[in-house]
Parts: sequence; C-alpha cells; structure tokens
Amino acid sequence: MNIRRFTNNTDAVKAIANELRMFIEDNENPMWLLSGGSNIPIQIQVSKQLSDQQKKKLTVALVDERFGEGSSFEQLKKSGFDFGTYGEVYNINSTAGDLEAAANEFDKYITDAAANRTWFVQLGFGANGHVAGNVPETEVHDVVYDSKNIRAFVADDFKRITLKEDFINKSTKIVLFASGDKKIEKFEVLTHAETTTPLKEVAHLHQTTTYLSEGA
Repeated sequence: MNIRRFTNNTDAVKAIANELRMFIEDNENPMWLLSGGSNIPIQIQVSKQLSDQQKKKLTVALVDERFGEGSSFEQLKKSGFDFGTYGEVYNINSTAGDLEAAANEFDKYITDAAANRTWFVQLGFGANGHVAGNVPETEVHDVVYDSKNIRAFVADDFKRITLKEDFINKSTKIVLFASGDKKIEKFEVLTHAETTTPLKEVAHLHQTTTYLSEGA
C-alpha cells in the first residue's frame, strides 16, 4: 500500500491538491469524482488551492449520491464548494424525478466519461469497510437499478446511487483520506484483516494513495 501520514489536515490537503494539480496537467479531459460525508470539508479546501485555469479544465461529479433531499451535492454546495468555477459539473439529482431514471441518466453519462476521460477519485470509507455506496448487502433493501457501472438502491439510511467497485478500481488515480486516531486505527484493522472489504481492495491498488492525518 502507498500510505502518506500527516500530523494535521492542512498539510494533507496541500499534498492532495498538489497531486490533483499534477493529474490535471498530465491528463486530457480530467475528471474529479467527489465523495460526501467526512470528505466534504477536505475537498472544499483542496478546491480552494486550485487555480481558476485548473478548475476550468476539470469535470466534477459525485462518485456516489444520496438521492433527493440531503444530497452530497447540496451539502458540498452549502459548505462552500464553488461548482460554478469548474469546466463541467454533473449533478446526479438534477437529471430526473425518480431514483431509477436518475440512475439510468448517470449510467449513460459515466459510460461516456469512461471512454473519453481520465478520472481522479477521492474517497473515504465507512466503519464496516464500505467505499462510496458499496455497502454490505444486509443494508440494501430494494435494488431499483443495476448495471455494469451503476447501482441504485434503497438502504437503511438513504436512497443511493453509486459507482460500483469495478468502475472505481479502474480509476486513473484514487485518493483515500482518513483523519483522526479512531479512523486511522479502523483503516489499519480493515486493510490487514483476512476478510475482504471494498476498502481493503481499493487501498491495495497500485494507483491508490492513502492520506492518513492525525487531525485538524
């Protein structure tokens, strides 16, 4: 595993931003796939370190989304992520009125993106080792859309649309971020456990860099 350790989030953000800047310069049609949850403030700080010219080269979308009210897109926007400064933005929630239709539209979009763009994925992880919306089957109650790249379902907490593990794991560059002693300890346990989880798989990929920060 490729792991970088930091004593604070500020230095971790600078390192992630530098990696993203290099990705933008080295790739045609670069795409930045964002996460929700604990990654929101980190991604906002990373965004602030990009120049306007660099942002205009980027397409931005979510790697997974809470469908409807309380979406990660809206949380990012309300927290200060300025989507208007980027070259292209895809909002999963704005495309259709129901979960299945929105998943179908996102599937078409991301399939085209996979053929024509390179993508930089920023991820966190859950306590059970899930990455993006790839949660354990016990938390999935009703799958309404299931394709090669996309899955949409009703979970314990939200209606979700997510990129599948296979798609995520083919990303050009993947950044995993965790902050705080408890989160770091969970990362160490899950990535060295005998049981395979989405986190364990993605953390061991050659294109993944994990940023572990002791905290603010």
